[in-house]
Amino acid sequence: MRGKGFGGEGQPQTQAAVFTRHVAFGRPLQLAITAPRWLWGRSWGETTNALCLETRFGAELVDDLRRAGHQVLLTQAYDNSVAHAGALVLHPNGVIEGANDPRSDGSAAGGNQPKPIPHALPLTRGPVSEPKPERTAVGRA
Repeated sequence: MRGKGFGGEGQPQTQAAVFTRHVAFGRPLQLAITAPRWLWGRSWGETTNALCLETRFGAELVDDLRRAGHQVLLTQAYDNSVAHAGALVLHPNGVIEGANDPRSDGSAAGGNQPKPIPHALPLTRGPVSEPKPERTAVGRA
């Protein structure tokens, strides 16, 4: 159930949290997405700057935040109103890892890593000119 002042699809703070959990803290991609979510501030026309937390955060944390003066609203575990996330990561070994959000009905799917184009121009410094096509005599006798 949504608390008053709660909600928002595609929150940038959700993207930042998932990225930070996975890249900075090394959490596996699926766990980074599945972990409890929070939203802070107004979103989608709401009028409150409350801190909204899924109930999967510990009661001690909620109490500490309230004692610190934060207005805290709680929502259900895995509530889809805290935005949906999905991700694909291309690892250096070529493996594509995907993870989807249990808060939504979406999924993550990847394909094979694209193969290099054999005739691609090499990376160089400075301007690169492409080879000019050969001129051919067409329709001349």
